[in-house]
Amino acid sequence: MNGYKIGLCTSMSLSILCIIGSLIDGRGLIGLLLVFLTIIPGFFGIYFTTKITMDKLLKSFLFIVNYLFATHLHIRYFIQFLTRVL
Repeated sequence: MNGYKIGLCTSMSLSILCIIGSLIDGRGLIGLLLVFLTIIPGFFGIYFTTKITMDKLLKSFLFIVNYLFATHLHIRYFIQFLTRVL
């Protein structure tokens, strides 16, 4: 059980670090790479969230934040990258 919590915290920390890195270097290819690199810890975060026993409201909140926040960021950065390149 604690391993899942550690995995969830680690994946969330990696996602946050990648997002901060992409905000710092958002105009280059490294920023785009970091944005897409957040997908991997995001999938691990979803997996660990399903394995942890917690309140339904908290679990729903984690899913909503993960899906909406990550999806919004990926679409926004991808469109920005395409408009700069094209």
